[in-house]
Amino acid sequence: MVSKPRDGGPDGDGTKHEPARTGNEFEAADYIGSVADNLALIARRHGMDTLVYLLDMVKMEADEEKRLWRSRYRVRDPSEQ
Repeated sequence: MVSKPRDGGPDGDGTKHEPARTGNEFEAADYIGSVADNLALIARRHGMDTLVYLLDMVKMEADEEKRLWRSRYRVRDPSEQ
């Protein structure tokens, strides 16, 4: 895997390609969990067992981060109402 330098864009224009910080930790964990879930479906479809395992772990960790965030800020899970 080849990584691009962090200080240059794909055309070498010098622009940074780091995402802007938007939302909070809960939203980030929710997004990461959703992406991992979708990627795990693709990996499962193609028999990529190790990737399925790792992506399922990412989803579990993202769910745990969401649970911890709710606990920290005393926000009730809407699915529990």
